[in-house]
Amino acid sequence: MIAYNETDLNNLSLQEFASKALKTELITKEEYNNILLQHPVRFYSPNIFLRIGLGLLVSIISSAIIGLLLLLSDAKEPAPIIFFMGIASIIALELCIKRWKHYRSGIDDLLLHSGILYLLLFVSFQFNFRQEILLSAFAFLLYSMASLRYLDRLAAILAPGALISLIYNIFDQWNVQQNSVVYFVVAAIMALMALVIHQIQKKAFFIIQHQVLQLAKYTAMIACYASLHYYVVEQNLLVNNHMVANAKKPVFLVWFHWAWTILLPVCALYYGLWKKDRPWIRIGITLIIAIFFYWQSEFTPLEHDIAAVLYGILLVGISYFCINYLKTNNSNYTDEIDSGENNWKWVESLAVSAGFSGQASAGVTNESGGTNFGGGTFGGGGAGSEF
Repeated sequence: MIAYNETDLNNLSLQEFASKALKTELITKEEYNNILLQHPVRFYSPNIFLRIGLGLLVSIISSAIIGLLLLLSDAKEPAPIIFFMGIASIIALELCIKRWKHYRSGIDDLLLHSGILYLLLFVSFQFNFRQEILLSAFAFLLYSMASLRYLDRLAAILAPGALISLIYNIFDQWNVQQNSVVYFVVAAIMALMALVIHQIQKKAFFIIQHQVLQLAKYTAMIACYASLHYYVVEQNLLVNNHMVANAKKPVFLVWFHWAWTILLPVCALYYGLWKKDRPWIRIGITLIIAIFFYWQSEFTPLEHDIAAVLYGILLVGISYFCINYLKTNNSNYTDEIDSGENNWKWVESLAVSAGFSGQASAGVTNESGGTNFGGGTFGGGGAGSEF
């Protein structure tokens, strides 16, 4: 199911975990080097600058090839050429992964997304009947498969967006988008999607996809919140000319949308503090900041400079409360490292065993073949002792 070698993925996760453990002196430099030797990674993963350069190079080559093919055919039948480019991009992607061990090198990223875009463009050329629904459904399918097979983080974020587009297009075909029910349907489906992903994450079969599933889950939850946000509902209805808002009640169930807009970020922050979950704390604080920004830009109750100072003081107070709460509630929570997050727990025992391995022979080597006392070493969890 996964395109990349699973052993290399496990070793890469272990090396990243060991690197963080080394920085916090949980293991020694010798133990860290031993982990790297015993668990090598064969992936080609250059730095961010080379990754961008390789991605631009692939983009230029792909554009040149399709441009040349269109010129040779006088662009009379673009659909077969676009389909060919989409399939060729996916085949080239598989070859780069299997033969040359590319992993987030820029080449595999661009080949994946260019292949998806070519295939979506082919669908738009071929089908005129309910084109928007087919495009949205096909995009959701492709991005879901890309996130699970190629562990692509951007695809994991775009998959919920494609599903939202599919829902809106279906309602548009039924000519019922003027009703506010579409926003409640989107919120319900996004919440259901997040719940399903949360259950899938518990399965051992999807342990390697934990990070992309986590991204998709958080994207779905943020989309659930945004779909019933007062500003989103009001602006969508006004832009589409489906509803003329008056000053007193611009949208249906205005009290519900205001309550949803204000209370849900507070609930997300409370849930993160209760569960000691760093991503939920970040999401809650970010959404609270978004509330302040929306309130100030929409209603301007204060001068912008005064509002910035007051909101800043309030955010500092919220941050202080969060830090103080986590310190005084018997929490192992820390802002120093993130090696204790849930996605690292499965490699902790492997890191410890790798720290032990390779050192046992150091104390039992005996050239004379007899029993000699002294010279023993003990290493584990960063501790060392001589006897």
